[in-house]
Amino acid sequence: MTARSLKLRLILGSAVWILVALLAAGLALQWFFRDLAERRLEEELVRHLDQITGRLAITLDGAARLDVPLSDPRFATPFSGLYYVVIGPDGRAVRSRSLWDSELDLPAEPAAGADGIASYELVADGAGPVRVVERRVRAYDVAGDARIAVAASIGPLIADVASFTRFLVTSLALLGLLLLLAAFLAIRLGLLPLDRLGLEVARIRKREAERLGADVPSELAPLVDELNGLLADNRAIVERAQQDAADLAHGLKTPLTILNHEAELLAVGGDPELGQRLQVQVERMRRRIDQRLARARAQARLRSGEVVAVAPVVTGLVQVVRPLLERRGLQLELDLAPGLRFGGAREDLEEMLGNLLENAAKWAGHRILVTGRLTEGRLVLVVADDGPGLPDADRARALSRGGRLDQQTPGDGLGLAIVGDLVELHRGRMTLDRARLGGLQVTLTLPAGGE
Repeated sequence: MTARSLKLRLILGSAVWILVALLAAGLALQWFFRDLAERRLEEELVRHLDQITGRLAITLDGAARLDVPLSDPRFATPFSGLYYVVIGPDGRAVRSRSLWDSELDLPAEPAAGADGIASYELVADGAGPVRVVERRVRAYDVAGDARIAVAASIGPLIADVASFTRFLVTSLALLGLLLLLAAFLAIRLGLLPLDRLGLEVARIRKREAERLGADVPSELAPLVDELNGLLADNRAIVERAQQDAADLAHGLKTPLTILNHEAELLAVGGDPELGQRLQVQVERMRRRIDQRLARARAQARLRSGEVVAVAPVVTGLVQVVRPLLERRGLQLELDLAPGLRFGGAREDLEEMLGNLLENAAKWAGHRILVTGRLTEGRLVLVVADDGPGLPDADRARALSRGGRLDQQTPGDGLGLAIVGDLVELHRGRMTLDRARLGGLQVTLTLPAGGE
């Protein structure tokens, strides 16, 4: 996938949004878990605070004492993580045994909430960071307030939050991978209609179909309808242009025939030199018209989807040129792989090979070799002779646009030009090389049957 790939853009966009969503969810869940754990801890401390308040006794001299032991044994276990301090109106403190010889350095005036309870954190000697809840109580017959503070170590809470965070990160990472996989599959499935549409366009380009199928999602239906309309309009324009060209060519044939007749009369009874020049030009125009007619007919056959066996076509052409071969004493050799098929009309293959065989028969010294192979899914046909051939510079010029594709035969030299046109129409390739026999070798690379 390239940087301009729609699939890559969708996957990257999905990945970014999944990452953002999972990060936001992770932070929210971590905050919720920590807040919940802190509220549970504070609720537990308030319960202990209420229990201590209910069991607190203040003497007339302002001393505080707990007449009944507390139910939670952690208050009696040194550094258990749960502590209390009661400071009587007289300023003397009663501490839980869990504090051992440590102190809770309570602030002088902590801010209390609407329920009269202050909540804060501090660091206790030997106990580490603790959460403290505190309330003040007053006895009716004693001047001054008593302070009751209950504290719990927040180390276990921090450990629980860290453990939950690790679990959360692992879970969200796994969820992210699953979501990315799901997004990738969804994008791939969602873009399958575009892949199928591309294959159908390729079939149209190969002339295996004339329009796109209608079995597409509703979102693509307007695009398919517009493309089909465009194809229909383009097909109508091409057909009209081909028909106009064919009509023009046919319309010119009669005047050319008359001109040729007049040139013959002039050559015989008037000015022979002028008559011959006219005959040469008339023949040149006639052959140009024949070339255009051959191209127009080939274009009209391109959408037929026809597939033809190569061997019977070659055999039939050999019979056609056999009189010329016998007259010149030429030997024709065929080396065709079995089962070769051409992806096009029989008439086009006959036109191409027929021109090549006639050209080779005209210039060969003794031998002509015709070979056919299937190479990388393409039909490769080679016609070689042992004639004079073409120099390298002439071969390059012959293949250039507007060059003469011929072995310098008398006349206009349009045999190979017609072959070149037909090869181009079939999206093939034609090359001219020096043959091993010594003459010209023409190689045609064409669509194979079923391609």
